[in-house]
Amino acid sequence: MTDNTERLKVEVAERLKVARASFTLNQKEFASISGVGFSTYQKYEMGLSLPGSEAMLGFANIKINANWLLTGKGEMMLDAEDAPLSMPYAWQSENAEHSVRERQQSAYASTQQAPLGFVLVPRYDVAASMGNGAVIHSEQVVDHLAFREEWVRTELGANPKNLLLISAIGDSMEPDLRAGDLLLVDRSYTTVNHDAVYAFSTNGELRVKRMQLKIDGTLVVRSANAQYEPEYLTPDQAEHLHIVGRVVWSGRRM
Repeated sequence: MTDNTERLKVEVAERLKVARASFTLNQKEFASISGVGFSTYQKYEMGLSLPGSEAMLGFANIKINANWLLTGKGEMMLDAEDAPLSMPYAWQSENAEHSVRERQQSAYASTQQAPLGFVLVPRYDVAASMGNGAVIHSEQVVDHLAFREEWVRTELGANPKNLLLISAIGDSMEPDLRAGDLLLVDRSYTTVNHDAVYAFSTNGELRVKRMQLKIDGTLVVRSANAQYEPEYLTPDQAEHLHIVGRVVWSGRRM
């Protein structure tokens, strides 16, 4: 490595620290909203390596000026219209298992300011069954995930205040949805008025199915998995369903 490269590593590391401080995030949180691996990001701040093209795109997605980051010239932050759009990135707390105190802190975090250009969506300790139903054991918020606000409003057409995250279990919606998928639910949909996938509760169970309202008021509840037969509910039966919201996005671990 040349002296110039080593000097550039140190300079980029210092500018990354400045940028991260402006977001008031720790290293793991900042790496996550940038779409960069935590250990990889640590090397950037330690001056051990330089960000590659994918990392630079991730930083640009949160409006950090690549020219400023690499040269120190220009403004640190891009204008909103200059920042590229991408799929949302998410961040969560250090530990998957939260103590009661950590959960309280996480719930409190929802009242705080999200990273610039992002909105915080609460993730609930609730699993929605895509098979025979799952009892709701807890509705406590376990953490918050950050999504790009512009993506939420333009692509999903949703108000961030109406969104929540739950997990999926079961196989009845495969291959569309799989067990373990993270489901983004828009709570503004309290009735079935579109042929879409909804989260709903019945008899103390939370489920996720595709629903279709027919002209005569019959509610058709379908699974994506052909092994499960559709259910047909009369208007009276449908009244006992509580529509939690419409599933507007899903994500899964690769």
